[in-house]
Amino acid sequence: MPPPKAGEKPRTVQLRSFWLGQTELTWDELQVWAFRLDLTTEKERIDAIGGTHPSLGMAHYAWGSNPTACQSGYPAVALTSHAVKAYCQWLSKLTGRRFRLPTEAEWEYAARAGNLADAPNPKTLDKIAWYAENSKNDPDDLTTHKVATKAPSPFGLHDMLGNVAEWVVPDDVPFVIKGGSFRSHASQLQCAWRQQYQAKWQLRDPEIPKNKWLFTDAPFVGFRVAMDD
Repeated sequence: MPPPKAGEKPRTVQLRSFWLGQTELTWDELQVWAFRLDLTTEKERIDAIGGTHPSLGMAHYAWGSNPTACQSGYPAVALTSHAVKAYCQWLSKLTGRRFRLPTEAEWEYAARAGNLADAPNPKTLDKIAWYAENSKNDPDDLTTHKVATKAPSPFGLHDMLGNVAEWVVPDDVPFVIKGGSFRSHASQLQCAWRQQYQAKWQLRDPEIPKNKWLFTDAPFVGFRVAMDD
């Protein structure tokens, strides 16, 4: 693993077997949890939500004039680390398997897919990733794209770099996002790239304290789930 801070030595990390989602989690999957569509009756759903789930309307607001990015097949975005942890806990309870966010080491292992290089070959980048240079519907409209529309990695994983940045659990801070997004330039799509939460992700959020579920200004933050073997 590359050192998290400049001047430190690289680290050797031993991983146990784990599973990782082939794609970033989509709105289709998220809405089952957010609206409790796994429950049978409307009353059960209302009682289960009980004010403890995010309003997907706010996530749509995060996209402003581009709500089409919240449609079927697109990655779920604008979710806080609190929200994605709650989703994984719900999915674990529902299935009886332990779902969670990947660690940073697991994510980098999966993203590299057996290649020790930190960044992909520039000649093949366009085949595997959505990033700033190829994510425009028009000159002023950067957007996400449907998952799995680019070629998979040797491990069979889609969009590990680009499309949306993904929450992971590192060793040194609570959470970081990895992989870059549709807003990142080609030179920024590196496996070692990481970023912590920034207050500007909730700049337009009128709530005090800020909403713990959703970002008003981070439509580039998503996640994919890991599962213990």
